[in-house]
Amino acid sequence: MKMRNHTPVNEFLLIGIPHTEGLENVLFVLFMGFYLLTLLGNLLILLLAWADTSLAQMVSFTNVGVVALMCFLLILTSYTHIFIFILKISSSEGRRRAFSTCSAHLTSILLFYGPVVLIYLWPVSSLWLDTVVQVSNNIVTPSLNPLIYTLRNKDVKLALRK
Repeated sequence: MKMRNHTPVNEFLLIGIPHTEGLENVLFVLFMGFYLLTLLGNLLILLLAWADTSLAQMVSFTNVGVVALMCFLLILTSYTHIFIFILKISSSEGRRRAFSTCSAHLTSILLFYGPVVLIYLWPVSSLWLDTVVQVSNNIVTPSLNPLIYTLRNKDVKLALRK
């Protein structure tokens, strides 16, 4: 004989969020709104999948291509401003330290955007290129990231020079 739980639910508890006394209804409506928007988005995706795929391809291109391009242009613009500001530093030691700080982050960005550029700008897809890009994106970049930031440490630099 199976035992079943017949206890009615009569309260909404948010254990993970402290100090929510009096906010239960507001948070319930907020979380319910997020849930309904997610449900509506999934329903829209299903409808697009059953409908004409040209609209789905255009939405996919807009989401992937344009958003990645805007992020890249924003990073490029900010690094241009940083580069101009660094060139205005009067001491050569200050410029060297500023460039050293920026180089680690810039290397990580190039490791991330390099495979993305290869994927989206290569005219014909090939199994070899797809494999190299996936290995680079999923194994090489995450492995090199800690190494890149570790090389900024003075003790590591001194140990490598010996």
